[in-house]
Amino acid sequence: MNKINFNQEYDQLNKKYREESKSSKSQEYSIEIAINDMLKTNLISSKRNILTLGAGKEAFVILAEKNGKPVCVKSFRPYSNTNVKRKNAQHHITEFGMSSIMARDEFQNLEILDHFGVNVPKPFEYNNGLSFSMKLLSDRELESFQAAPLLRNVHLKKMGFDPGDILEDILDQIELMWNRCKFVHGDLSEFNIIFSYEKPYIIDVSQSRLYNFKTFTTTPVRIRIDRALSVLERDLEKIMYHFQKKYRIYFNNEEIYQKLMKNLPEFAKKFSLLEQRNMVKKRVARTFFMEPEEVSSNSGLVPRAKQRRIHSKINLWEN
Repeated sequence: MNKINFNQEYDQLNKKYREESKSSKSQEYSIEIAINDMLKTNLISSKRNILTLGAGKEAFVILAEKNGKPVCVKSFRPYSNTNVKRKNAQHHITEFGMSSIMARDEFQNLEILDHFGVNVPKPFEYNNGLSFSMKLLSDRELESFQAAPLLRNVHLKKMGFDPGDILEDILDQIELMWNRCKFVHGDLSEFNIIFSYEKPYIIDVSQSRLYNFKTFTTTPVRIRIDRALSVLERDLEKIMYHFQKKYRIYFNNEEIYQKLMKNLPEFAKKFSLLEQRNMVKKRVARTFFMEPEEVSSNSGLVPRAKQRRIHSKINLWEN
C-alpha cells in the first residue's frame, strides 16, 4: 500500500481555502474549484466527459477521464455540517484540514479492504488534499463511461437475479470485513452499495473503523469491541430491512450472528444482541418457571405489563 505524506502543497491549499472561506459568500468548496485542483494534482487529465455522479452533504463524486480511461473521483466539502461538528472538539484543525483527514481515511480504508479482497472500488491516487481517485464501477464488463446503479435503484428480480443470493453475497462481504479485516462499516445500507458486474460493491467507507479485538479501549484509530458490535448490528438491520421490505426475504438472524461472532473472544460475545436476547429469555423463564424456548409462545402466562416489556426486547428477533 502507498504511504501517504502531507507535503508543502497541503499547507498552501489549506491557506488558500482558509482565505477563500473569509471572502466567499457561500463559504462553499465548489465542484469547479475541485476539478481545477484535480487537474493540478494530476488526478484527472482533462475536463472532457466530466459528469457528476452524486453530491451529498459531505462530498461529491464525479466521473472523469485520465489518459483516455474513465476514473471516479471523490472530493470532500470543507464546510459541510458534518465536518463542522467533527471539528468542534478540535479547534486547532481547520475545516479544510478535517475534510482532508476524512479523504485520507477513506482512501486508506479502501486500500486495506481491497487488499483483503472485499468488494470495494479499487483506489488509485490521493492528492494530499480533499480528493482521491478510484476505479469506476460501470454497468458493463468493459470499461465505459456508464456508472453502475445503487442497490436501492435496481430491482434484482426484474434483472434476472436471485435477491437471496445477492443478500448472501453482501453478508459474506460484511463477514470478511468483520472477521478478517477487523473493520466495521458504520453506515451500511442500500444507499452505500453499488451493483456492478453482477456483484455488490461496498462504498462510502470514510467513517469505517478498525475495532479492538481483545480489549475495551478506544484509540484514535480503533473503537471498543462493544461499540463495534452495536454498529455492526445496526448495519445488518438496515440491510435486512431493505431485502425484507422490497423482496420479502427473511433470513435467520441467529445463524447470521453466530457466523459473525464465531471468532470473537468469549468475554466479548456477551455484548452482542443475540446473547442479550438469550439472557432476557433465561431471566424471564427463571422468574415465571418456564423454559427459555417457551417465553414467546407462552406469553399468556406472563402479566400484561411484564409481557409488553419482554416483547419490546425480543420481538425484533421473533419477526
